[in-house]
Amino acid sequence: EFALSFTEAGLLMTVFFTVSGVGQALAGFVVDRVAARPVLFFGIATLAASGIVLGASDSYTMLLATAAVAGLGNSIFHPADFTLLNHRVTTPRLGHAFSVHGLSGNLGWALAPVFMAGIASATNWHVAGFAASAVGFAVLAVLWLRRDALADAARDLVMRPGEHASAAAHDGGQLGFLRSGAVWLCFAFFFVSTAAFGILQNYSPAILGHVYG
Repeated sequence: EFALSFTEAGLLMTVFFTVSGVGQALAGFVVDRVAARPVLFFGIATLAASGIVLGASDSYTMLLATAAVAGLGNSIFHPADFTLLNHRVTTPRLGHAFSVHGLSGNLGWALAPVFMAGIASATNWHVAGFAASAVGFAVLAVLWLRRDALADAARDLVMRPGEHASAAAHDGGQLGFLRSGAVWLCFAFFFVSTAAFGILQNYSPAILGHVYG
């Protein structure tokens, strides 16, 4: 409909991931200051709003705005979600919780194009955008109904006596985490996996189109 070049289509993804990448670092500091639950609510609401912007888009500029708003909403997930899991899940089960979190996210990425393309085929892509927004607001409603389970008070259920003091003693300030080798290993893992995922996500549709029509 917009006759976009691959460069213009790629710029949309660049805007999304740039806003999301910068936003993730900033979201971590915000979570530390205001807690994870309100940040999670903000992110889900912003993602839902991006569906409305997409549905109403009638120009490339609007598509860029959609990518920026969606990137902002996407940026909060790891800081908010991992904080909530750390506070809500006991240590022996934490690995399983992180695995379920990662699997659920990947299933969501896989299901999204099927959901969007299915609705777009039956109606049009504007309706698909609004439908995606409806899913976002439905998830936000569920989280709001279960907001007590996401409260910071849940931390007390899983932290051992003296852990509060221990965490504070080893905090080292807002940037103390940069001295941790584990943090840099995690960064390397996410960087490499995101680079690979981005290539598959962005080039596979074009390759499949050229190879299989």
